[in-house]
Order: sequence, then C-alpha cells, then structure tokens
Amino acid sequence: MPGPLPPLRLGTLICHKPFTEFVLAFMYDPAQVTLETLGTGELTERIHAFLGEEVDAEILGVAGWQVRAQIAPAYAAGRVFCMGDAVHRHPPTNGLGLNMSIADAYNLGWKLALVLAGRAGTALLDSYSAERQPVGARGVQRAITSLQEGAAVEAALGYEPGQPAEAGWKALNTLYEPGPAGDERRDALRKAIELSNYQFNAHGIELGYRYRSDAIVDDDSPEPAPARDPQLYYQPTTRPGARVPHARLEQNGIPVSSLDLVDDLGFALLTGTGGEAWAGPAAEASERTGVPIRVHVIGGRDGLTDPYGEWAAVRDVETTGCVLVRPDRHVTWRSIRHSPESARQLPVVIGQALATEREVDWPTTP
Repeated sequence: MPGPLPPLRLGTLICHKPFTEFVLAFMYDPAQVTLETLGTGELTERIHAFLGEEVDAEILGVAGWQVRAQIAPAYAAGRVFCMGDAVHRHPPTNGLGLNMSIADAYNLGWKLALVLAGRAGTALLDSYSAERQPVGARGVQRAITSLQEGAAVEAALGYEPGQPAEAGWKALNTLYEPGPAGDERRDALRKAIELSNYQFNAHGIELGYRYRSDAIVDDDSPEPAPARDPQLYYQPTTRPGARVPHARLEQNGIPVSSLDLVDDLGFALLTGTGGEAWAGPAAEASERTGVPIRVHVIGGRDGLTDPYGEWAAVRDVETTGCVLVRPDRHVTWRSIRHSPESARQLPVVIGQALATEREVDWPTTP
C-alpha cells in the first residue's frame, strides 16, 4: 500500500489453523518502533491494510525476528555434527530452510548408520561438512539476495521511503497511464516481477548442486556449459556428486522412478542392456563391505524398461556403462562403458565411497 512504510514493505500471511488462525509477518524499523510500543490499535491497522478490508481480528501475540545471513565455516568438529538452523540462517525467501535442513540430515544419516554398523570407515563422516557446507552457503546467499531483490517491485511502482500516501498513490496511478511515463513504469514492473523468478523458481539452486569430497570419485569430465541460467534451471546429469536424475521407468509394467531404485542403506548400480557383467564385481564388493549393491539393468524387453527413453537421455554413459548411486541418491561414481579394467575398479570405488581404507582417530574426551 502507498504511504510512509519502512523499506521492503513486504508482508507474508501464513495459515496455521485453516482458516481461523494466521501469522502475519511484516518488517518494521526498530529505530522508530519497538515490539513493546506496538499496540493493538496499530497492529489491527496493519492487518486491515494488508488484507485491504476491515476484519474482526484477535491478536494472540507478538514476537520479533531478525533477518540474518549466516553460514558456519564447518558443519562438524570431531564427534560433533550440526545441521539445520544451527549452521545456516537466512530469511524464508526461496523456501530453502527446511529443505536444506532435511538434506543435511539425509546426507549425514546414512553415513552415521554405516559407520556405527562397522560397514564404513569413520573418515566417511568427514565428507558431511565438505559436501553440505558449500550447498548451505549457496542457499544462504540466494535467500538474502532474493529478499533484497524484493525492493525492485517497490521501486518499479515508484514507492519511496517516508513517502506520503498521496504521493504514493500518484506514483502507482502512473502504471495505468498511456504514454512514455506509463510505458516506463510498466516495463520496470515487468522486469521486477521477472526478477522474482529467482525467489520462486530457482530449481538450479534447489536441485542442481554437486557434492565434492573424498567420498565422491570424480571422473574429471569437463564442467558442461549450462544451456540456461544455472540458478533458475536444473540440468540433469549423472556426473559424480550430482543427484541422480529422475526418469520414468517401468518394472514389470508398474511405473517406477529411477530415484526409487535406491533403498535402505545400499548402493544402486544402474546399467543398460549388455551391462549385466557388472553383477559379479558388485557382488564381490558387497560381500567385502557388507553393504548391498543392487544392479539394475535398464532398457531390456522385460524387467526394468525405459518406455519413454528418459533414462537413455540423461544417463550420460554408454549402454554397458554404469552409474553408481549411494543411499542419499547422489552419484558416487560412473563408468562410461563396461570393461575388465572398470570392473576391477568397482570394489576400489566402493572402498573409497565408504572410506573403509581411511580411519579417523578421534579423541575420547573433548
């Protein structure tokens, strides 16, 4: 609404109990107003201004929250592992907070389980911070940038800090005027709305990250040039460290996602027709580590089929090659094609992915 409101005059209405209880989040200038001086009358006026009409609202409570953009330099120290808001704090723009927190737990959980079961080396836990901290830093930067970019809409409408309501309405009405002034305002608003895509549709930020650590066996393939904006668009890839791409498959006529081929605390080796020879090395590595390695042959006439050719389009390896996926659905290694040499490499790769050759001598006391 036009008028002398603080910068970034944003408001978010969150439904807690449909449809009788809501949270209204808004910004205020602590130099002019404090939580203690915000009375019921002023809060009610804000509610009415936000909704555009007067409603009978009962104010249940008022609480303050400060916008932060913080990222821990490391997520772990010795036997202590942190995740979620303990290591990354940022505004709710982009909706990354809970998603990143769950991904933290997903990354750490399977590693802890295998280490505690004696199936992986303790050094595997070092990969948690190495993999997740850069993702958190990228998410925090995106969230705070999206918040700052929200000012573009305010500027496009002609709103200014401390502006009287009359001047604000006059600036807003320019949006509907014919001629150069109106065209300029409409063009500015269109660009500001397009900029909000980086808050609401940043699929590259959400899905397009790659892990890099000693638990990932990189194939030294060149970084592909993004076909579109890498923040907005997710580009599926099976490069080591990336999340294995989703592809619609069928197993005995039943629809299944490539993501569903990984389960429990096991690894999945995805190959194609002619790649059946991976079964032997996979069984050997599984027996040696005690960690299941399930071989899935995709694309045959029976069993696991690729009816839409989606897996063939994103696998990035030849038909006899393989993509090795760990329990959190991230690729740990891939081989372009099957060969005696690559088959012999598989047990070594599994050992690296589980850090069975590396141990950490942690102190027993702080």
